[in-house]
Amino acid sequence: MDLQAQFRRAEQLAREGSFSEASVVLEGVLTVAGEHPQALLMLANIRAHCGDLDSAFEYFDRCEAIAPDRSIVAFHRARAFVHSGDLDRAVEQFELAIAENPTVPEYQQTLGGVLLRAGELDKALQVFSSAIKLNPGHAPAHSDRALVLKRLGRLQEALDGFESAIRLNPQFAPAHANLSELYIELGRTTDSVVCARQAVALAPSQPQSHLQLGIALKAAEDTDGALQAYRRALELDPDHYQARINLGNVHRDNGNWGDARAAYERASQIQPASAQATASYAATFLVQDELAEAAAVCDRFLAAYPQNGLVMACRTVIGVALGEDSWSADPAALLGISHPRPPNGYQTIDAFNEALSQYVESHPSLSFA
Repeated sequence: MDLQAQFRRAEQLAREGSFSEASVVLEGVLTVAGEHPQALLMLANIRAHCGDLDSAFEYFDRCEAIAPDRSIVAFHRARAFVHSGDLDRAVEQFELAIAENPTVPEYQQTLGGVLLRAGELDKALQVFSSAIKLNPGHAPAHSDRALVLKRLGRLQEALDGFESAIRLNPQFAPAHANLSELYIELGRTTDSVVCARQAVALAPSQPQSHLQLGIALKAAEDTDGALQAYRRALELDPDHYQARINLGNVHRDNGNWGDARAAYERASQIQPASAQATASYAATFLVQDELAEAAAVCDRFLAAYPQNGLVMACRTVIGVALGEDSWSADPAALLGISHPRPPNGYQTIDAFNEALSQYVESHPSLSFA
């Protein structure tokens, strides 16, 4: 049996999404060649991708027992934990991979990304800095380190980092997109649009590039351009949550609450646990004086997530408007709960606050005292 030919065939099948067929090929390799580390590792990754984590970890364990480089197994096991959402165990495995082989920049780079996702900014900064020391010419490491610096509020250092990434690799689209986002914070909206258009030119098939262009155009007060960019992102990925939310926000700002409702409803379906999508969706009913429907949206969410303060605040306001005695808390205080500004160009409860303002204006006798 030509093992490498079988591996290439399995890889091609996996890329095409034919995971069952790929698994059959790899199991055939194990039948002929015995415990083979490459076949076991590929099977583990396929099982993890398909969500069968118990089977995946069995293959990882079998591979680790015979693999000449245990760091590779730890790295792939860490990625499986990331896929499952278990970031703490993912970090443990990435650190094990680095301890086994500290000279692989990809290990540092991927660990840094997980730490950034988990909000461990100081640790992420340290890891990305280590990755740059291992490979000073690696543009993604410079860009990711700059992203951490931006989140830490060290904007000039972040600017230098993004520019370094672009100098190292002018074709690296994420650096242009990240620099575009930073320019918005610096008030340089024209430069932000230029960078976002460059990201789109370099990666026209990536919805994130079009999303950032929409954010930049919105910041530059080009709402028609922003709508077009968000729609293009959704053509590429109809389930892109942030594009749906941002599309709804532009419609809301234009007074098109019906179109906003459709966008927010879809966003709430994409991410059912999103309080932001739920509150925004409820707002589209509130502004149209459809209080029962607004209450129902919140009640469905609170049945699953009863401790969510944001949706509870919105439901309290709706309850007061409906005259429900059970909703007697001070809605002004509840809506005054501080929510951090997300890093993607929209406020958490703007839609609901705007809808509430319009509702109160049209109902001057309503009292929240």
